[in-house]
Amino acid sequence: MTDSSIIILLGEKIMRYLLNVVVVCMLTFVAHAEEESVIPKGIRYKKAPAEVNKKAEQVIKRAFSLKATDQNILSLFESKTLICGPSLWHELKKDKVLSKLDKGKVVIQTPVLDNNGNISRMEKREGKLFQSPDEVLAFWKALSLRTDFTELKIRKLNPKELRIFWTMIPFDITEPLFILESKKHKILTVFTSPDKLKIMWIDDYQNISFTKNKSPNKSDAGDGK
Repeated sequence: MTDSSIIILLGEKIMRYLLNVVVVCMLTFVAHAEEESVIPKGIRYKKAPAEVNKKAEQVIKRAFSLKATDQNILSLFESKTLICGPSLWHELKKDKVLSKLDKGKVVIQTPVLDNNGNISRMEKREGKLFQSPDEVLAFWKALSLRTDFTELKIRKLNPKELRIFWTMIPFDITEPLFILESKKHKILTVFTSPDKLKIMWIDDYQNISFTKNKSPNKSDAGDGK
């Protein structure tokens, strides 16, 4: 066997190995993204068809990128009824532009959990309702400056996250909704409906600590129930 034939054989082995690695990585990502949520008892949860969830994921990937245009953003978010949850709003409300928005104040009931994971009480915290395309773009600019969109993993909510979100809303949980997770963020994205793939609720669960004697962002809390 000549030296050149050995090189070719090694090259083929390396190529097969790399292709196997790529296939495994792709299968791992798909399984991670399409894994089924475990729904806690008492939560009304409506699943969407797999093709709808997949389409919603693709919409998110296009928008949550460094190349997203204003048009991409406005096509992703509800332009008149976008709710920013209390934890994310706590991080963004001091933004120079957003701090000047007087309208759209939202008060959201937020759970405080005991050491066993049960709700011990509810607290009122401030969120924000963005009601125009200009406000949505201002929100996105503030979010982009404070958020690293690299290596975001799209996944469904785990049981704890579902319980938290369930206590904060007056409606059934309906897919598509996802957590966009990185080392520094767990961004909740909730779409309007399976038929309208626009995000209507967004929050960041990364720094939430719903435990007894340690309320999240205490400076936001109002009088609890």
